[in-house]
Amino acid sequence: RSMAGAISLSDASGNHHEVLMNRSIDLFCKRPSTRDEIPFHGELAAVEAYENFIRRVMQSGNPDKEMLTVLKGAGVQESQAQAASAVFTKRLPELRKACLLQSSQLSGKFLVDFDWRLNVTLESKCFSGLRTPQLQVILFLCDGAGLVEEVLMELDAGELDLLLASVSKLNQACSNVAL
Repeated sequence: RSMAGAISLSDASGNHHEVLMNRSIDLFCKRPSTRDEIPFHGELAAVEAYENFIRRVMQSGNPDKEMLTVLKGAGVQESQAQAASAVFTKRLPELRKACLLQSSQLSGKFLVDFDWRLNVTLESKCFSGLRTPQLQVILFLCDGAGLVEEVLMELDAGELDLLLASVSKLNQACSNVAL
């Protein structure tokens, strides 16, 4: 630690890197009052540096392997980087859930599951509804707080054809996008 009270990431002990990683993950996952529990300003700067590392590697395709590279690139010794990276890997499911919740809060509800059923009326007092298939689709939508809402849709043959044509156009548009 320098005279100003700042922690150098390359000078901190391996155990301290694990503590920094855990505190950074807590901040990233929006744990209440975590920022207030950090003892001094220099450590807060180190935790925020780790939080920035987390944000950067969560955007990569392989975050658990990328974290080790990022830490070593920041001057953290191999054994210390491995200890902090192990904490990161252990808590990766929690981080992915936090990312999903953060993105869903920006975009609203998202589809988590669906169920469907085809109904055909064989007997009816009304002749027009007899033997007319109707598709019931139940959508399970999740909001940013994790609450799931069921939405029931009933589609007749014309509405189903329209839906399928729209999905086909969407599929075609997605396949035309260059990756």
